[in-house]
Amino acid sequence: EDLEMELGDLLFAVVNLTRFLGYNPSVALHRSNQKMRKRFNALYQIAKQKDISLNKEHLEEMDQLWQEVKSEETRSKE
Repeated sequence: EDLEMELGDLLFAVVNLTRFLGYNPSVALHRSNQKMRKRFNALYQIAKQKDISLNKEHLEEMDQLWQEVKSEETRSKE
């Protein structure tokens, strides 16, 4: 319960920092959600092509795929 309260305080502080920096917290969260959804969809497609199940027995492989997706995202921005 105490940890949950501290996490709530942290979230509140991040929202306030976002506003202070001149950004809309809702927009920032929405854009981040879109980015994560796009990354996960890419990870899902690669896993499907490589016949890797998305379950806890393949966490290391999924982490490697996640890094691949992020690297590809970075390369495509250059």
